[in-house]
Amino acid sequence: MEEIPQNIREKAIKATENLLPVKSRQQYDREYGIFGIWKDANAIVQITETVLMAYFQELSEKYSPNSLWTKYSTLRSTLMVYKNIDVSQYHRLISYLKVKSKGYVPKKSKVLEGEQIIKFIKKAPDDIYLVHKVILVMGVFGGLRRDELVKMTIDDIEDRGTVLVIKVPETKTSTSKSFAINEEDLGALNLIKKYAALRPAGIKERRFFLTYRKSRCTVQPVGKNTIGSVPTLIAKFLKLDNAEAYTGHCLRRTSSTLLVEAGASFEMLKQHGKWKSSSVAEGYIEESISSKNKVAKMIVNLVNSEVNSVSTIENSLMDNLQTIQNSVSAATSTITKNTDHSIVGSATFSGTFQNCNFYFGNKIG
Repeated sequence: MEEIPQNIREKAIKATENLLPVKSRQQYDREYGIFGIWKDANAIVQITETVLMAYFQELSEKYSPNSLWTKYSTLRSTLMVYKNIDVSQYHRLISYLKVKSKGYVPKKSKVLEGEQIIKFIKKAPDDIYLVHKVILVMGVFGGLRRDELVKMTIDDIEDRGTVLVIKVPETKTSTSKSFAINEEDLGALNLIKKYAALRPAGIKERRFFLTYRKSRCTVQPVGKNTIGSVPTLIAKFLKLDNAEAYTGHCLRRTSSTLLVEAGASFEMLKQHGKWKSSSVAEGYIEESISSKNKVAKMIVNLVNSEVNSVSTIENSLMDNLQTIQNSVSAATSTITKNTDHSIVGSATFSGTFQNCNFYFGNKIG
């Protein structure tokens, strides 16, 4: 067999490594390293389905089914890249993960209602909560994740006077996205401009969100954890129950929920959230109160339609019966008795039946 030149090998290795996602490469390598440490600690040389079954059994004692699937996904990719092992063919392992997921209901962030958003914007003092308001309106109008808000720069925001056009940097799905906020949107335009005007002059930092204290912005950019805590702080200000349940994903979930409640189509919802998979978008529709009310109304309308149909048939039959009775009572007739004691005659009815001849064969004795 002809030996492959070293430069070709190096190019092939580099191409293979590029199969892993660039943005989450560190996470993939970290999970692969954790598995390697476990493998070495158990003196395992060859990676088989049985080995991975044992590994995920131990993981299941610490992690939720959702986390298990995430770890499976990262290991599937890294083992394919680094070891040329196709874990997707390990059907027993996949069945095991499905069984662990059965009946599991993942925790989801609570969402803010429209009235609560308006109340916070109007009631919360700007000297303390201005940055929280800007994060709220941008997160809700754009349906943004924490990372997208953290990475937003002043270059992503275009001021067109009565409208702001905002580009979303590096979405999770690597697709382009933008949204607009105009002067009629809950005063959001003025809030964003007010916050942007507080940016220190001559600052080199390009990130839009800077730490805000005592009505002033510092040069320190806002981190992911700070942005993630904003929904909880809003819930606490509004004195909502279980404020800690309003997590960092609250703004994105609130945005999608409000859009569905407003009657947005399925395709519009997918476009808004930039979801490639339909299952996530379907989840918001299934949870929508307006969708549930729409289904209930359809069922009620169907039942009422059937009831009205039966009632209409009954009324029609009653009308026809009354017509017959009226026709019979209004009839004029001539009746004669034959020698064989039968009765024959003719009658004229004022209604549905006209000029009817009749014969009764019973003899009269």
